[in-house]
Amino acid sequence: MSCRNKPVGPRHSSRFLPVAVAAVVVMILLLGAPRGGINVAKAQPATMPGASPSAGETPSRQPLTEADKQAALAATKEGNRLLVAGKPELALARFEEAHRLVGGDKLRFNMGQALAAIPRREVDAYEQFRAFLARVPSAAPATRAAAEVEIAKLKARIGVLSVSTEPEGAAVTIDDRLRGSTPLVEPIAVAAGKHAIRVERQGYDSVVRSVTLAPGQELSQVVSLVPVATATAEPAPMPPPLPQSSPPQPSSPSPEPAGPPGAARRRAAWIVGGAGLLAVGVGSIFAVRATSLAHGCDAGCTAPQYADNGRARTSAAIADLGLGVGLAALGAATFLFVTSRAQATSAAAPPVRLDVALASGTAAVALGGSW
Repeated sequence: MSCRNKPVGPRHSSRFLPVAVAAVVVMILLLGAPRGGINVAKAQPATMPGASPSAGETPSRQPLTEADKQAALAATKEGNRLLVAGKPELALARFEEAHRLVGGDKLRFNMGQALAAIPRREVDAYEQFRAFLARVPSAAPATRAAAEVEIAKLKARIGVLSVSTEPEGAAVTIDDRLRGSTPLVEPIAVAAGKHAIRVERQGYDSVVRSVTLAPGQELSQVVSLVPVATATAEPAPMPPPLPQSSPPQPSSPSPEPAGPPGAARRRAAWIVGGAGLLAVGVGSIFAVRATSLAHGCDAGCTAPQYADNGRARTSAAIADLGLGVGLAALGAATFLFVTSRAQATSAAAPPVRLDVALASGTAAVALGGSW
C-alpha cells in the first residue's frame, strides 16, 4: 500500500490571506500617520484669534499688482481733480479707494485735505495730518510744511483736551468713544462745544465730567480716582428711646392764698356772734313766756294754773340757758373781732401772754401782748 503526500498548506491557508494583507496595510497607515489622525485636507496657515494690525501698521495684503498700482494712481488723480473742482466729498471717496488698493500713509495727506474742506470734519482732518507727519518722516519738506500749516489752521477751529489720572491705567471715554488709557500718548482733538468725559479703572469709582471747549481752546483735566469702598458701612446708631411719659396725675387743688391778716378771725367773729345773737333771741323769747306764765299764779293757783307754773319754770330754764350761751358767744365774737383788727394792723405783733409772779405771801397775774 503506497501513501501519497497531501497538500495541506496552500488550500487551507488561502482563506486567511486577504485578512492578513488588510491588517498589514492598516498598521502601516497608523504608524505613518501624524498624531491626532490622518489629515487629508491641506493645512491652512494658523492665525491667532482676535489678532489685528496695531495702530500705524498697514494690514498684510497680497503682493501689489501693476493693475492695482495703476488703479490707485488713477483714483488719486481723480480725487485731486474733484478737490480742485470744489467737491471734497467725492474726492475723499476716491482717495479712500486708492488707499484700499495700495495702502500706505502717504495718502493721509490727500484725505486730510478733503476732510478739511468738509463741514464738521475738522477733527478727522486734524488727525489725518498728524498721522501723516508721524508715519511718513521721509516725505518731502514742502509737503510736511504744508501739513503743519493745515494743522495750525484746524487747531484754531477745534478744541484740544488733555486727560490725566491718578493713579494711571484708567480708560478714557469721550462722548461714548474710547480714546485710550492713561497716560495718553497725545492730547485728544475734539470739536468745539460740550463733551462728556468718563474715566474708569477697576477697583475705583468711575468719574464723569462735562466740559465745554471754545474754538482753539486747550483744556487739561486731572482726575483723582477714589478706591471703591469694600468695607460694609456700619449701620447708623439707633436713636435712644424716648422717655415714656407717665399719665398726668390729678393735680391737688392748690391752697387758696391766705387772705389779709385777721380775715379768718373776723369770719369766726361773725359766725360766733351770729350764733350768740340767735341764742340770746331764743332765750329772750322763753324768758318773756316764763314771766307771763309766772304772773298768772301770783294771786292764787287753780288746778289748771299749776300746770302753767310748771311750764313757766321750764321756759325760765331754757331762757337762762339760751341767754347764757348767747352772752358767752357774743363775748367770744367781740374778742375775735378785736384781735383780728390788731392782727391786721401788725402781722408780726407778739401774741397775748399771761405772766404769773409768785412771792412770799403774795401772787400777781399780768396779761400782756397786743390785740
